[in-house]
Amino acid sequence: MPGRIRNASGRGMGLAVAQPIGVGALLQIAADSLLPGEVIDCRMDGDGFYVGVEREQALHGLAELAEMVRQYAEEILRRRACRRRG
Repeated sequence: MPGRIRNASGRGMGLAVAQPIGVGALLQIAADSLLPGEVIDCRMDGDGFYVGVEREQALHGLAELAEMVRQYAEEILRRRACRRRG
């Protein structure tokens, strides 16, 4: 579900979203990093909803990790191709 970060602190953030999200729901917020969190508040706000999210950790470097996995997969495929030829 698309949303917009309205505010952030060391342990949480506030999101503006179009639809309500239940308190206790677990979210993965994709920004520059992957931010797992739990919904602790949801209330109407203008024509949408304000969702308070408590987070404990962030997963950084996901683009680098994806590139490493891609390179590893290519290496495995190259090795298999060499074994079939040899």
